[in-house]
Amino acid sequence: MISTKVEEKLAEVYRNEDWSQEDETVEYERCLAMVLAELNSKPLVSGEIRIGDYILLGLLACSCQ
Repeated sequence: MISTKVEEKLAEVYRNEDWSQEDETVEYERCLAMVLAELNSKPLVSGEIRIGDYILLGLLACSCQ
């Protein structure tokens, strides 16, 4: 899955104490480009593929209450 491979690459990124959302966005785009370059086929990718994690976390939070 593309999102999993991107997350694996992002997990390897060193984040210092001054890390910002802008830094995260730059690294996300770099990692996504790396994953897409590694694929034999070229899927159509648009937008933020990480949003699913936030939806899942929201659903889990709601079900725990």
